[in-house]
Amino acid sequence: MVICCTSGPAKIIEPPTNVKVVAGETALFFCRATGNPAPTVNFLLDRTISHSRLRVGVNIPDGSLLRLTKTTVEQNGMQVQCVARNHVGGDSAIAHLTVYDVNSDLPQGYPILHSPPKPTSATIGDVAQLECEVSGNPQPKVVWIKNEIPIPTNGPRISIVGSGSLRFEHLLLSDEGHYECLVTNALGSVLSSKAFLAVKNTYFDPRIIDKTDQVRVRPGQGANLTCRATGNPIPSTRWLTDSENPITESVEGVATLFLTDVTGPARYICEANNSLGTVQHPVRIYVIDMPPPPANLKCLEEGAFHAFLQWYPPDFSRKPAFKGHEKPTIDSYTLFLTESNETHGTVAKRQLTDIASKQFHPDGALQYKVVDLKPYTQYSAKVVAVSHALGMSDPSNTVFFTTAEV
Repeated sequence: MVICCTSGPAKIIEPPTNVKVVAGETALFFCRATGNPAPTVNFLLDRTISHSRLRVGVNIPDGSLLRLTKTTVEQNGMQVQCVARNHVGGDSAIAHLTVYDVNSDLPQGYPILHSPPKPTSATIGDVAQLECEVSGNPQPKVVWIKNEIPIPTNGPRISIVGSGSLRFEHLLLSDEGHYECLVTNALGSVLSSKAFLAVKNTYFDPRIIDKTDQVRVRPGQGANLTCRATGNPIPSTRWLTDSENPITESVEGVATLFLTDVTGPARYICEANNSLGTVQHPVRIYVIDMPPPPANLKCLEEGAFHAFLQWYPPDFSRKPAFKGHEKPTIDSYTLFLTESNETHGTVAKRQLTDIASKQFHPDGALQYKVVDLKPYTQYSAKVVAVSHALGMSDPSNTVFFTTAEV
């Protein structure tokens, strides 16, 4: 005889927590349990099984949810006990209900629901969002409930954005239903009213979303291209070469092309299709080289508290990638300054950014006065060129100097 499973007593894995609400509002208690066989999970209120129409228990995955509607101040301090049982054994856990009088001052930081969810209608495949913008101190936790059952909100398709709103990246027919958001922190909880999300089963041809026209890559580097599409039926997506040969498998919704060691320009095509049609969008890959480094950095003058440095702009004519093209713009320079001494080596580093790229010398050189230096101290310096289009260059030569004595 083969024994496939081991029996085990019921054990609560998510006990109910204390709930604080304003009188007249709804209080929710969650309780989840495990065991073999699967246990039954019930709630006792002040040691009595709840059967009132204002007390509704709902089965949820691995447990139960207790909904106390229209709470009253007479229920303040009520004990809520979760009891889980199977034929092997049982477990229980206790929480308490706090009910604030509607006319009393609420604790500072009590959660506030600024934008409750509203009835929404959208089409299969759309991006949709149910609002639930909240505040409080500490920052409230938001749980979304669909048709009386809490739902996971940490996946790639359904997630919480902002302070609590629910976002659907690709709406499915099964997403239709009544939604509530539960806002909770240590001071209390607020449950929104229900809002119905209607999902229209409208068929439409594929549409490519998150379009990118071009990607810039440095020589030898890589890039990830994403082809994302919506449609009903859900479209298949794939990447094609410029000659329209497939280079990735067809997948539903999103296809990714991983490029490595890019050495030259290229063109790829994002393609999406379903039974209603096909759509394409080209993406161009441009290889850009970093700007050459500034040249001939030297120190012209050392004072006790300052130094004058000079360097020349990058020479683009020496880089083959820029020959025959308009010379890119250098937007600024960044100076790296290191203080050192013979005993302790490097003791401090400074980074001076956004140094203007204007030329201050008739022969095209740039000069910069470094201030706030220490007297009779050894320094080393190097400078890099910064281009908004190309990024940061390699550093120039390193120059060493010692400030004067006072």
